[in-house]
Amino acid sequence: MQCYRQRNFWQSGKRAVAVVVTLFTILTFVQPMAAYAYTTTCGGLCSGADGDSDYNAQHNTQPQLYIGEVGTANFDFAGQTGPCPGLVDGFCFRGAVSGENDTAQGALNRRNAGSGLGIAGYYVVYGPEEQFGNSYSALCWGWEQGIEASAHATSTFGSYFNQMGSTFIAMDIEADNNYGWSTSDPGANKEVFDGFWDYLTGENTSCGTNTETEVFQPEVYASPVFWGDLMGSGTYIANTPAWTTEPSCYSTSQPQTMAPPQQYTADGYGPWTKYTNHLENWQFWQSTPCGSPLEDYDTGNNMQYLPLFGTYMN
Repeated sequence: MQCYRQRNFWQSGKRAVAVVVTLFTILTFVQPMAAYAYTTTCGGLCSGADGDSDYNAQHNTQPQLYIGEVGTANFDFAGQTGPCPGLVDGFCFRGAVSGENDTAQGALNRRNAGSGLGIAGYYVVYGPEEQFGNSYSALCWGWEQGIEASAHATSTFGSYFNQMGSTFIAMDIEADNNYGWSTSDPGANKEVFDGFWDYLTGENTSCGTNTETEVFQPEVYASPVFWGDLMGSGTYIANTPAWTTEPSCYSTSQPQTMAPPQQYTADGYGPWTKYTNHLENWQFWQSTPCGSPLEDYDTGNNMQYLPLFGTYMN
């Protein structure tokens, strides 16, 4: 396998491009594109589920996309119980557990049939102010969490992720002071993001040498408002897609646009356009009336990798 990559960077100039992949290199070494960027026929945007939800908005237990929790920092560094008792390690990942629907394999079946995206993951990342007794630099705290996220995806849930070859892992940033995030030091928050990004994409840093053979496309799962508060209003993540947590509800099957019109209770993606031009997944709720959600549903774009997002492809 040959890998060609372009380094992610902060538009503010704080982080530089470490490896520049020219258009000539892309055209010369990354052809044909169809061999690298997986495409699907979802009949529009893909209908998915995430976490503990075992079906999509159409109540199909084989959703076109499934995004499962591959770990949490409080589990890996403090031994605390995962948020979904009864599932593997308490993580909210719907796999082959007795008595439960294997939603992850259902999504992979859709992908293999050419009618879905397959699976992706998310990891609950803690900010620099809660390291569970450790004293890493902010960069290396993100890096260490990236190690755990990658290990769970390739080992704990490897039977699923190994079927994908390459996919996304989202950095789950929860708007809660108990998760170690604070608006008092945007620079340190950025370093945690960078460290997590670095490890998932195979980057070597001052934190260590990366020996991973499997790399992932990083994604951000956060409220765009909270992201701006944490990282600074001018922070633009040019090569990182966004998965919104902005509360939205939809009364029928699923949204078919990434620019929600007025019938939605909130414009989940509008604020994100200030920070990234890659709007990948939109989480929404479906209930009657909206306000008492029972499941987390998702609308997803086709997953795209290098050169668009600037990470590895295999």
